[in-house]
Amino acid sequence: MVHRRNRFPEVNEIVIGTVKTVNPYSAFVRLDEYPCEGMVHVSEVARKWVRDIREHVREGGKVVCVVMDVDTSKGHVALSIKRVSDSTKNRRLQQWKRDQKGEKLLEKIAEKKKLTLE
Repeated sequence: MVHRRNRFPEVNEIVIGTVKTVNPYSAFVRLDEYPCEGMVHVSEVARKWVRDIREHVREGGKVVCVVMDVDTSKGHVALSIKRVSDSTKNRRLQQWKRDQKGEKLLEKIAEKKKLTLE
C-alpha cells in the first residue's frame, strides 16, 4: 500500500479511503495513504438531499474524498465526498493505481536484492 511520509493529509488534498463504519449521520473512512482515519458528515456525502447515508456509501467500499479540515492535536480529519468532481475522482484513481503498481515493482526488486522497501 502506498504511504505518505506525513501522518496527516493537507487541507484540499484528494485522498482515497476505505469506509470502515457507517452511522446514520456520518461515515468513518480509513485513509489508504495515511496512518489515520477521517469522518464524512452526512451533509458532505452527496450534492442532493441524503435520506439514507447507506445508499451512498457502504462499509468496505472505496471512496475518493477531499480533505476539508485537519486537527492534528485531536487527530481529526474532516472529509467530503460531494466536493470531488467526477473528472478529479477518475484522475486520482488512475494515479493511485499507478502508484500501487510502482510500489509493487519496488517490492519485487527489493525482495530480489534482499533489501527493505525503505
